[in-house]
Amino acid sequence: MNGVIFNKKAVVTISVIALLMILVVGAVWFMQMPIHTFTIDVNPNIEVITNRLDHVVEVNPLNEEAKVLLENYEIINHEIDVVINDIVDEMILSGYILGGEDNVVMITVKDSEINESYVKKVNEAIAAHLENKQVAYTILNQEIDDQEINKSEISDGKSALIGKILKKNDDLSFDALAQMTLHELMVISEGLDPSSEDIFEKKIKSSDIKVEDDSKDIELSQAEASLLALEKNGGGEILNIEIDDGNYEIKVLHNDLVYELKLDGRSGQIRKFKIETSDDDHALEISKEQATTMALEKVGGGEVIKVEKDDSKYEIEVLYNGNKYEIEVHGRTGKILKYESESDDDDDEAIEISKDQAVAIALEKVGGGEVIKVEVDDFKYEIEILYSGNKYELEVHGRTGEILKY
Repeated sequence: MNGVIFNKKAVVTISVIALLMILVVGAVWFMQMPIHTFTIDVNPNIEVITNRLDHVVEVNPLNEEAKVLLENYEIINHEIDVVINDIVDEMILSGYILGGEDNVVMITVKDSEINESYVKKVNEAIAAHLENKQVAYTILNQEIDDQEINKSEISDGKSALIGKILKKNDDLSFDALAQMTLHELMVISEGLDPSSEDIFEKKIKSSDIKVEDDSKDIELSQAEASLLALEKNGGGEILNIEIDDGNYEIKVLHNDLVYELKLDGRSGQIRKFKIETSDDDHALEISKEQATTMALEKVGGGEVIKVEKDDSKYEIEVLYNGNKYEIEVHGRTGKILKYESESDDDDDEAIEISKDQAVAIALEKVGGGEVIKVEVDDFKYEIEILYSGNKYELEVHGRTGEILKY
């Protein structure tokens, strides 16, 4: 009898323990499963997926620029503000976010996933990092549903934004708008009547958002932070150590490689760990030969008369058909940062396309409108067009018909 009672008690105990284990595992799974998704549009378009703990579980590229940007990126610290800082740093390093310009960043969430405090946290993380880098910015917030998405090669966020603009002005072309930058789309939306307040849920410009200073006091000494960095790195030599917003930023030279680390100044936690190929050319992943090939393809041929490295870009000069071309190629992405030509002949000899042809090319690029100015400057036409309340400035190459400026 006692044995039976004992067995029943044992079974009950085991059952309770098993149930508790199931509940614990279920709770952990519930908190860690993906729940929120938002996209960051600059030019690289990136999808970020987080769980209920606001930890990032996935970072996915949505276009070719984003694939190049994230090619070697690995999530080390899953905190959302750290991942956003890493992504913004990559965009600054790759030339997609520039100082001295009003950079536009668009955050898109789906109606079914709206969490006001969550979106606020994303906004504040981006704003805080750009302000820390002293970069001017405008952050656009929009909420979309599946019906607002036009399946195309651009991101869902940009596609939905264009759809909203077209509802206000159906004279515009989806394809033409798809070629525009976010800044240009923002300008168009501001010019619409009625106003664009129902296009963006929020529009936050530099200094409009006041991010609370939640930087941690530094508790670790520089010596302690250096030891942690060397331990993480497996040895080496400290090249530089700085304090920035409660963190130590440290560079370590080890086995001919330069490592960048960011350590929390209070806990010593590694927030960022990145390897550079060398101290001077760490942003250069494209070889000199590859950059030269890209420049020649852009020009259409010719003789390379100069190739120089300047920080993160190649400066290349090409002589072709009596014209000297100056091209700048980004050393990491291969993006053409500058494309200019100087004619060795007289201005008229450099012009092969007629004024009417240049105007037709410009009108096609804009999608219509009224031409209010046409001038010839060296080898190019400078054209201004008024269309749907906006003024467009274009430069058309007088020999090739290529759009040099839009």
